[in-house]
Amino acid sequence: MSAGDLALALKGFAFIANPRMVVGQMVRRPRSKRYRILKKWANRPENMRYAPMPGLFYMQDARAVIGHPDNIAELKRKLAESEQAGIAAFGSAEWEKKNAQRSTLNAQLST
Repeated sequence: MSAGDLALALKGFAFIANPRMVVGQMVRRPRSKRYRILKKWANRPENMRYAPMPGLFYMQDARAVIGHPDNIAELKRKLAESEQAGIAAFGSAEWEKKNAQRSTLNAQLST
């Protein structure tokens, strides 16, 4: 996607931050490999390490983006950067060239 396309693609979407979207990984393991013991160890918080779930979920019909607050903040930062880049590119020769290409493609598709 180009600079302003990301902001246009997500325009009107609601950003929902869910702090429970984490992935747990066992740091310490018991010597016994039995499932019952592993399950008990997994319930103890000192044996687990949690990290934000990678990626985001896009719900097209509800026009919502759902993810961990860290991932939502990163997406909003990228959106702000792409908007700034799109505003900076507005009026430049490169932007005019891309706009002309889009209009010719639209004309070709409509005929």
